[in-house]
Amino acid sequence: HLTSFELNILIIYSYVSFVIMYASENYIFHFKYKENTFLSIGVALGNLFCSIFFILTFFHSNRYLGRIFGAFIPTLLIAIGIYIYVLYIGKKIFIWKYIRFSMEMGVPLIPHNLSHFILGNADKIMINNMINSSVSGIYSVIYNVGLMLSVLVEALNNVWIPWLFRKINENKFKDILRNSKLYLIFFSFFTIRYFLYLHFKHYPLSWFPLLKPPILSL
Repeated sequence: HLTSFELNILIIYSYVSFVIMYASENYIFHFKYKENTFLSIGVALGNLFCSIFFILTFFHSNRYLGRIFGAFIPTLLIAIGIYIYVLYIGKKIFIWKYIRFSMEMGVPLIPHNLSHFILGNADKIMINNMINSSVSGIYSVIYNVGLMLSVLVEALNNVWIPWLFRKINENKFKDILRNSKLYLIFFSFFTIRYFLYLHFKHYPLSWFPLLKPPILSL
């Protein structure tokens, strides 16, 4: 069970992670790939080295706390730097027009994301309760193999979405139509090839039905 102190750290960590995610998305949208790369590497290395440091020095008996603080402190410091920088270049703290736009777009996404979280875990809970944990573990492994494609989707969308909005703003719908067809064909071919390779090279025939849920979801 989480203590109140750990819960408070979790809440703060959630917010500072949002700040870093905002900066990353801003870099992606403006095609500042170098800044985004440095930010990602800085957060990853900071978490790694701070976690090792806290585990080896202050938290010998409770190593999970070393991992918690190792992830929390560098993320917090980087987020504070980003926050100060945004306030410095923005000159204003509150602009009601932007706050209203963000609320109108963001609030409806809260139940949407919660429903995705529930749907993403309900199947494993049901299988575990209705059959056993062994089958649930096998299902989780195969399902995660299917979800590996989401890594490719996210990487491609980091480039595709900013380009798409720019073309919409420029009213270049022919370019969008042409490239969206190529995008769809490429990803469809890659997805089919990916699952066929897994099926025939790595996984027994008896496991193939478990691949159907992620295939259908794609």
